[in-house]
This record gives sequence, structure tokens and C-alpha cells, in this order.
Amino acid sequence: MQSEEHVDFEVEREEWGTYLLEDGTKLMIRLIVTDVIKLGEDVIGPKLKVGGTAVFRVISPSELKEKVKGKPEPTGPVSLEEPGWEYVGVKEEIKPTRSIYRLNDYLLEVKLEVIGVARNLNYRDPAGNPIYNVRWSFIAKPKKVA
Repeated sequence: MQSEEHVDFEVEREEWGTYLLEDGTKLMIRLIVTDVIKLGEDVIGPKLKVGGTAVFRVISPSELKEKVKGKPEPTGPVSLEEPGWEYVGVKEEIKPTRSIYRLNDYLLEVKLEVIGVARNLNYRDPAGNPIYNVRWSFIAKPKKVA
């Protein structure tokens, strides 16, 4: 079994990605890597375990904001088991969510992939939008730099 080594890294770029949902909402996502652990290295490159989180910004059209006007803001996470959730497809990826980090002699490019989105019109966020739940994952690709 190989030892795990926490790797220091510097942010080269963390950019907002933009997605247009089928309901007209613009969803902006920023991916932030929080931890990189090197599990070893082989001919392909370093074997990494990468931890991260995403932050979201929602900009809904006025007709959706009107539907949730007067609805409560949730006091915590709203389970997808609660009533009111409906699937909303991603109509277009306007700009992909990508982040780049420098790890010694590697650049680590991390790309977020939206797996699915749900909306609940029984609640509103502090900006007056319906609440959304985004299922996502990411791919982390190290590239050797000269």
C-alpha cells in the first residue's frame, strides 16, 4: 500500500461556468478544489485524490421569481424527498466550469460536469429565485509542465 501525501497547490484560475436551464434560469457555478492527496505516481502521471466543492449563483427570469414571491426561504437543506421538486434540464452549457491549480511540476485542470438539476417552487432563495438542487461531479486531469 502506498502512502498518501497531501500536496500543496496554488490557484492558477477558478472561473465561473454558465449554464442555461430549460426554464430560462441562468445557473453559474464555480468549482473550488479544497484538497489534493497524491497516492503515488506511474508512467501515466501522479495518482491523485482530489476534494472540492462548488458554489452556485442563480438568476431566474421574472416570471419564475413571481411564482415564488411570498414563499418561505428554507432554514437548511431541502431534501429531494420533499414535495415540489421537478427535474429541469440543462438547455445549453454557455461556458464550462474549469479551474486550474499548480502542483509543483504539474498543472491540475479540473472540469465540473452537471449531472442533473431539480427546482422547487415551494421555496425561494434570498434573491427571490426558486431553489435549485444541482447534482455534479468533476474530472481532475494533471498535466506535466516543463
